[in-house]
Amino acid sequence: MTESQQSVDELEESGVFLTAARARVKLDEIALVAPQELVLPKLEEVVKRVRAKGIFDESAVRAAAVGLAAGHLILSGPPGTGKTFLARLLAEAFEATLIEETANPEWSVYDTIGAPTVDGGNVDGSVTAAIVECAVTVIERGKHAGHPQCSWLLIDEFNRAEIDRAFGSLF
Repeated sequence: MTESQQSVDELEESGVFLTAARARVKLDEIALVAPQELVLPKLEEVVKRVRAKGIFDESAVRAAAVGLAAGHLILSGPPGTGKTFLARLLAEAFEATLIEETANPEWSVYDTIGAPTVDGGNVDGSVTAAIVECAVTVIERGKHAGHPQCSWLLIDEFNRAEIDRAFGSLF
């Protein structure tokens, strides 16, 4: 048994993996996900593909693509300026599926991370579910050519949530 497999087994036994995650991902395959690299498209190709489908400033599209390549992106601006549409086009350009959630003032750690249920199970929050979905997507890409290479989580209206209550556990 490899060291990574032993660690995965220990996590499973301790109950860290949620029921939905166990049902959708074989634990021995999770260790295969981490070393997979995102295949980054050429910046010029991303800019070209996004601008062909929307009226976006070239420098804004470049900055967004570079931000995503570095890891994360926050789009801000007035309502109706195309932020969600831009996020969808960027996901398409990077060959990623996009999981969309809309934050609201009632969100708590239950909605983002998840929590145990009264019957002894667990419910996934949107962040946890997106992590599991990304692992599944990466595994499926290895099995099927042309499959999206990853899954991204878009939290629309992020500013509506009470950040400490909804996201404090993540930070």
